[in-house]
Amino acid sequence: MTLHSRVCDILGIDYPIVLAGMGGASGPELAAAVSNAGGLGVLGAAACGPKQLREWIQRTRALTDKPFWRRHAAARFGASRSGSWRFGSEPG
Repeated sequence: MTLHSRVCDILGIDYPIVLAGMGGASGPELAAAVSNAGGLGVLGAAACGPKQLREWIQRTRALTDKPFWRRHAAARFGASRSGSWRFGSEPG
C-alpha cells in the first residue's frame, strides 16, 4: 500500500499527512518536524500578531526547506465587501 496521493503532488509533500493548526500548540518546531518528515506542517497562528507571525515564519523557514502552511484566524481580520476573507490559510 502506497501512502501517496494526488494531494501529495499538489502540495509538494511525500505523505498525505497534514498537521492541524492548533493555536499556539503547532508552532515552528512542530510544523518544521512534520514537514521534514514528509507531511505538511501547519503553523497554528490564530493568536499571533503580525510581528510574532513573521518571526514564526522565519523560524520555520530556518528549520525546514519543505512546504508548510500558516493558519490565521480569518475572523480577526474580517470579511471584505465581496464576502471573501482577506486573510485565511496561505501557503508558507
